[in-house]
Amino acid sequence: GGGAEGATAEFTAASARFGDRTCTNPTYARRWMAAEAFRDAYGVDPAALGLPPAGEVTLIDVECAAGDPGAGRMLIAGPDGRLIAAGDGAFYELGRR
Repeated sequence: GGGAEGATAEFTAASARFGDRTCTNPTYARRWMAAEAFRDAYGVDPAALGLPPAGEVTLIDVECAAGDPGAGRMLIAGPDGRLIAAGDGAFYELGRR
């Protein structure tokens, strides 16, 4: 679904929630991808997302064990602790509360 701007996202050990999609017992797997491979795979330059344009991009895959699998995301860990959620063909910068 579109229109995630302004939606709430929460990722904890017990649950993952993105907008109105929630799942329980998510797993988080960190991996790294070369900036060039990221550009090729996702069609966007890392620098356009505020990420370093060279080197490696840190990705965190959120997989859902139960509930709405749509709550799972690929998170991109940026500099200064920033998180960007990828899903539904778009990228969303996550803010902290």
